[in-house]
Order: sequence, then structure tokens, then C-alpha cells
Amino acid sequence: MDIKEYEDHAKIHLPELQEDIRPHLPGHCISEFYEDTSPFAEDLIAPALIIPGSVNFLFGQAKVGKTLFLQTWMFYMACGLNFVGLEPERPLKVYMCQLELPYPALRKRINSLYKNEPGLEKIYKDGHKGNFHIKYNVDILINSENIGYFCDEIDHAFPDGSPDIIIIDPMVNVFDHKEFGEENNNSNMYQYLKFLKQKIIAERFPDSSLLITHHISKMSYDRLMEDPFNAPRGASAIRGFYDSAIMMVKKPNSNVTHLLFEQRHADENEHISRKDLTISNGIYGESNPKPDVINENRHPRAIRQLDDNMQGVYNYMLEESECGRLLNVNTLSEEYCKDGYDDGQIVFNTIQILKEKGKLNYKEDGTILLL
Repeated sequence: MDIKEYEDHAKIHLPELQEDIRPHLPGHCISEFYEDTSPFAEDLIAPALIIPGSVNFLFGQAKVGKTLFLQTWMFYMACGLNFVGLEPERPLKVYMCQLELPYPALRKRINSLYKNEPGLEKIYKDGHKGNFHIKYNVDILINSENIGYFCDEIDHAFPDGSPDIIIIDPMVNVFDHKEFGEENNNSNMYQYLKFLKQKIIAERFPDSSLLITHHISKMSYDRLMEDPFNAPRGASAIRGFYDSAIMMVKKPNSNVTHLLFEQRHADENEHISRKDLTISNGIYGESNPKPDVINENRHPRAIRQLDDNMQGVYNYMLEESECGRLLNVNTLSEEYCKDGYDDGQIVFNTIQILKEKGKLNYKEDGTILLL
């Protein structure tokens, strides 16, 4: 074989060396992190519970009340209101894909929420009417074939901008076993969560967060309370993937439901260890509520204003009560705002805090009863 034949043979049979053109892995010198003075991302729900771009879970056994709690919680978030110490940075836009309840059941729940929480309907309709969108009784598998359609439906619900929170309730109804395998397998579960985050958050809605409900198997109360976040199916993969999680646990022979929290991004003074909730006449409240964790370095002015407003509203109600006047939330908001306050939402927030502290309650006709 002469030189020419050898060169031709080499061109055909030898692999051509190519330069690796893959992008560099992201990284910075530690001084660059320190010197970056851009604002930190806001907590969508404080303290440090849900942040933009995160994946979060709500766990609980079947029939513990996950969907009812979630819908009530998100309704308050859409109004920009504190709910049992969980506070949105602003009124949030929420998209909920509800895969179990039909329209009549949802309609009944929403009407019950309006009826049982005086003043909430007015606040929602006045400024936040389009903030909470629910797709109901959905029958769809979120897989490679349907993911584009699923995201397009979110765009259709919020044409003027991405929602802050995207909810899948529950995950078991959208998990495609044919494409991703057995749900209880940790590797399969990890691949599915990676798929959801990549396709929904990274590629379509990078400023949104994902909130997923997931069932856990039946087990004793003591065992669940002892090690709650290892209870969900596929727990090893899920726990390593989520940014925050809430476990709902019903206390036996009691109307108390525990909320247990696990947070990846909370500072030492922002961790929420546990909340004990009761529900009466459709209204959630804390049983023996502890003081909310507040980052005073971030919101010193807002905290001072809340304290002043709360005392002002309380004093105003005392004066009206001594005069024999009975007020409901709407009347209080309208009359109190005439004296220099232009935000009925502040009045509603402070009333909620007073109620949680046990200083007031509602009569059957919706008027306020001071305690």
C-alpha cells in the first residue's frame, strides 16, 4: 500500500477528532458571590417556604384534607393575605391542576369559603379576581407527549404573565407508568421530578414554583410523627429533590391537624417546625399559635406598620363596641379607611391576627364579637 492509498484508507476508517464544544459548567470564584450586589430573590411565601424556581410538596394520607387546605391556603395567597402565619410577599397568581374534584364540588367549596370568612370575597373581587385559576376533574398524564399541551394551558390561563405557583394535585394521577416506570422506585421518581422541573420550570416558567401533592401510605400516628418525611412513596428521591415540604398529620380523636415543615433555603431563624391547625365552620385557625417568624432585617417598616395598624383597628372596634354598634368586616373596612387608611386589605390582615390571638371572633350573622 503506497502513501496515497494509506491516507485515503485513514480518512475512511479512522474517527475524526472533534473539539468538545459543550458549554462550561456554571461556577464562580467565591469573591464573585460576595461582590454580587443584585437584590436577593423574594420569598413567594414567607418565611422562606416557597421561592421562585422551586419544587415543593404537600404530603398526607388519603382523606386528611390536603386539597381543602391547599385551596384555602392558595385563595389567601391570591388575595395577598396572611394564612395561619404563612405570608405572601404580594398577591400571588396561582394555577391549580386539580385531578379529582368535579365542578359542583369545587363550586360548593368556594361558596363555603366566601360564606365562612367575612370580607374575603370583597377583597378578592376588588383587586385579585383573576389571580387563582383552577382546572378541575382533569384526566391527563403529564408525560413527553402531553407536557407541551399542559404548559400551553397555563399560558392560556395567564396570558399576561406566568403564574407564581403551579399546582399538581395529586401527582399519582398524572404519573405515566409506561414512560417512567413504577412510582415507588426511587430512580424512576427522581427521573420524573427532573422531567417536570426541566420541562415546566426551566424551559417554560423559570420564575414560577411547582407545588405538588402526594399521598403517603397508611401508618400509625406515632410512627408518622417520628419520621414524617420518609413516609411518602419514593421518599429518598423526593426528599433529595424538593426545596420545601409540608406533611399533614391528623391527630387521633381530635380536631387538630399538624403541619410539619422541611425547608432547604431557610435561615436558622426562619425555619418553621410545626403548626397545629383546627377548622371550625370552614375557617382554619392555629391551636395555641406561636409568634410568627419574621425577618426584621428585611421588613422593619412593614412590621412597625402592622403593629400600629393592629392596635388602631382594635382601639376603633373597642370604641364602636362601647357605643353599642355591631360591625362586620366590610363596614369596619369602609369606615376605618375613611380616617386615612386607604387599604382594606390591611384591616383584614390585622383582624385575622386578632382572631388568631383570641381577641375576637365572628357571630353567626358575620358581625364581630370582641373577646
